[in-house]
Amino acid sequence: MITIDIPLWAARLRALRESRVWSRPDLAARLRGAASEDERDRLPSPAAFAETVRRWESGERRPGDAETDLLCRAFGLSERDLFAGERSGTTLWHHLTRIPLVPGLVDEDEEERAGRAIERPERADEATVRYFQTLADACLRADRPPSGLAAALRPVFAAVEGFHRDARPAVRRSLLAFASREAELISRLEHEAGNAPGAREWSDRAIGEARECADTLLETYALVQRAGLVDATGPREAVEVAVSARERGRITAGMAAASRRYEARGHAIAGEEDLCHRCLEESAWPPGPGEPDQDERYRLDPPAEPEVVLCAGCLVDLGHAGGAVEILEQRGAREAAGGPGLGEEPFGVGRAGTKPGPERAEEIGGPERGGPWHSRPERAEEIGGLERGGREGGGLERGAAVGGRVSFEPGYAAAFTMARVAHAYAEAHERDRAATLAREALDLARRAGAARALRELAALHLPPDPAARRRVLL
Repeated sequence: MITIDIPLWAARLRALRESRVWSRPDLAARLRGAASEDERDRLPSPAAFAETVRRWESGERRPGDAETDLLCRAFGLSERDLFAGERSGTTLWHHLTRIPLVPGLVDEDEEERAGRAIERPERADEATVRYFQTLADACLRADRPPSGLAAALRPVFAAVEGFHRDARPAVRRSLLAFASREAELISRLEHEAGNAPGAREWSDRAIGEARECADTLLETYALVQRAGLVDATGPREAVEVAVSARERGRITAGMAAASRRYEARGHAIAGEEDLCHRCLEESAWPPGPGEPDQDERYRLDPPAEPEVVLCAGCLVDLGHAGGAVEILEQRGAREAAGGPGLGEEPFGVGRAGTKPGPERAEEIGGPERGGPWHSRPERAEEIGGLERGGREGGGLERGAAVGGRVSFEPGYAAAFTMARVAHAYAEAHERDRAATLAREALDLARRAGAARALRELAALHLPPDPAARRRVLL
């Protein structure tokens, strides 16, 4: 029988905290946020409270009644679900593997079957694969810093990879395909967290797992996503990988369009204007007649950098900041009129590949140059930071309705989008707009752990303030 060196309730508390991608200081902050004003006055300092959480999780001290009540409020669980659950075996295998524990995600029988499969991989079946896919999706719905999400998903990948050698042939291919998708997702999270070596390493794993799976389309998918890691690989490799993905012979329309956009970004960074424009124009071509819909297994996730922002960023890199601002303002005007926003535009509808010029507003089909692109303050609060109303702790889940709209854009992606837009305004000498957006992006990037957005902001140079040069003559 499996035994552990701490009480079961302590192991469950730690597993629940880690599954929410909360650090001990995060949990301490949430406990303070769950307390009433009178209760908060009696709580220890944040640092001391984080140490108290450590003592609970090590089994040195069990929470008292008042502390238990705060924990139940912070986790949204009953005391029984918080400390016991249905079956002790579930807590044990989550504690030993560090795989996230999400109460209520599946029934206890499924949890127990997954634990038995981890103990004896020959028991793994398609239901095991579905369990891990459901678990990974649940982790991503909590909008946390990308480094934390990557850390939460790595044990899932390790568990699935451990099945490869001993799983039955009938399920081995499904496990390999899931492992490839999981490694590719971790690669993108490491990229957003600013870990370039980690992004490349996990991308290599994703490509390797797809090849072992002998799934050509899955390998193409992994290559297309590799082309999007331009900050980790450099523009030349991004271009080469994007071209290689299309040359493999089997590719969906969505993958082909995405690969051309990533190739365009590489050309723009390298200063190759004509090649960049050609790729952007080709990425907007609609799929051919009769082309089948994409298989869900190969559907690309929404990119961290929406298409319109990527196109505008290409123009900034090529020295056409005015054209970039024009694109962004047109899209902002459409959003204000109820059309798709910057983070909601489907693949293949942008027309930013045309060269800058006064006729571009008519070519794109949008309204004439209008008001500035506005970030939505309510969305910034929704994703990745303090909860609405200033409560201490992390952000709300993705998909929460705020301001009458539903956003599935993670905080780190929103921060990078805002940083790129601020960069465009700065290059176009729109100082006030750039400064306003840069401040919002900086605040969100810090709360969301968006290292790539912070790096983009560090490269932003605001034009001098004309008012600062005025001299008062007496």
